Amino acid sequence: MADAESGDLEVIVSAVLGRSGRTGYSAAFEKAVTHPVGDLLILDRVSLDKSWRGFGLGPALAVEAIRRLSGGCCAVAVFPGMGEYPEDREQVTEAYRLQAKKKIAALWESIGFQPFRRGVWLLDTALRRPEELMQARRAQLRALGTAFQQPGSV
Repeated sequence: MADAESGDLEVIVSAVLGRSGRTGYSAAFEKAVTHPVGDLLILDRVSLDKSWRGFGLGPALAVEAIRRLSGGCCAVAVFPGMGEYPEDREQVTEAYRLQAKKKIAALWESIGFQPFRRGVWLLDTALRRPEELMQARRAQLRALGTAFQQPGSV
């Protein structure tokens, strides 16, 4: 059950579940997912220390988390919202938020998520394309690890 602690969770739940009085997934979700039977994995917060950003680790590590956690799930849902803010909160204009949201959405799209509704993105675990994108991210992570181990790479 979603609570008021995360507005993102409430948005995901309202987009995915049926209207009150109807149990299960919404008709829109059932239409969007190949096999809408099973659990739904919701990724609420994903973060990477700033010193590790810019190396392609974010998508690769998100792929690994999804791979390990999504067994038995028909889909994975995310809401690309800001999870952290600069020290100077006055920098956070609407344009800043929009740019941050675009970057986050691009990361999710790069590993197979598709826009669903109300700002929620879904990854259908039954589709081949997300699996291919995940394999590509895993290969990039292996290549990065190999390059890091080479003499003179540090």
